Amino acid sequence: MNWTNASNLELSKDRNWPAVALSFVIILAIGGNVLVCLAVKRERKLHNRFNYFLVSLAFSDMLSALLVMPLSIYRTVAFDDTRTLPKTMCIAWYALDVLFTSSSIIHLCMISIDRYLSLQYPLKYGRVGKSGTCRTGFEIFIVWILSFCIAVPLFFSSVYADHGDSDRQYKGCGPENASFVLSASISSFYAPLLIMIIMYLLTVRALQRQRRVQRSINANTFVKPDQKNHPLLDVRCRSNENSTTTLSLLQPELPQNQRPARISPSRRITYLDRSKRAVQVLGILFGVFVLFYLPFFATLVINATIKSVSDQLLMTFEWLAYGSAAVNPVVYHVFNPDFRRAFHKLFSRHGDEQIG
Repeated sequence: MNWTNASNLELSKDRNWPAVALSFVIILAIGGNVLVCLAVKRERKLHNRFNYFLVSLAFSDMLSALLVMPLSIYRTVAFDDTRTLPKTMCIAWYALDVLFTSSSIIHLCMISIDRYLSLQYPLKYGRVGKSGTCRTGFEIFIVWILSFCIAVPLFFSSVYADHGDSDRQYKGCGPENASFVLSASISSFYAPLLIMIIMYLLTVRALQRQRRVQRSINANTFVKPDQKNHPLLDVRCRSNENSTTTLSLLQPELPQNQRPARISPSRRITYLDRSKRAVQVLGILFGVFVLFYLPFFATLVINATIKSVSDQLLMTFEWLAYGSAAVNPVVYHVFNPDFRRAFHKLFSRHGDEQIG
């Protein structure tokens, strides 16, 4: 009897340590993403389309940490007792897991598309005014609608699936047949991943092209000070190594209230520099995304087709995917100076309030 009690106590201790370690992932995910939301709200310099998407992504990761990860800890620590979960709770957890995972992935996919459009059509997509903010809000709304469109069919498939207690395996709450897992993985991961890769390569190419154009403009364009208020016409010029052609096509000077808006070279350079930083941060986020999510989805497909993957390995990769929610705020802090300053302001303000 004493030996049995000691064995149960030892098993309980063995399970407590993973629970404590995984709880830190939840704490970091919630705390880090709350800081991201507060930083964008309080720092005016962070009010742009790219960061608004990051706030929505942070909100999705925060909800995942609050609603999905705690039950995942229970499943991970007591993976042989998943049958004790009520079926309703099990299915709800499964649906929320799919919803927030899909939301995170589609957010990154939409961010990659937005970055490309902002570089390709800066006057139309690069504005942060009222119309630009409304358009960003609408696009974020579309992201969540797409996430629901992926999660809802999986939810109803789980409700109507026949799950015998003896047949419960890894997820235990949703269909596990190969065709279902393949279609779900393609729609929620592999298809968005392909779109992200294509759009990111196009974005890098567009950024390089614009920087080359800007360097060419800086080196070869001269505007006389007394001609700055004359509208310029669209002119095509040719030059070669032996000759240079200079054209001056000006209309009469415009009245003060009709003078065209000008974007100074310094402002354009600043815009390109910020775009470069955003693309760099986006590249790091993509790297984190692939590193943290690919092992899970690849193993999930393998397990659905040949049934040769252990539950423990699947759960390990599942928590690796969850870990991206805690790592993303660290990426913003390390690779984005504006976020870094905003985080420092938040902590310094909190410290001043405590001292006061």
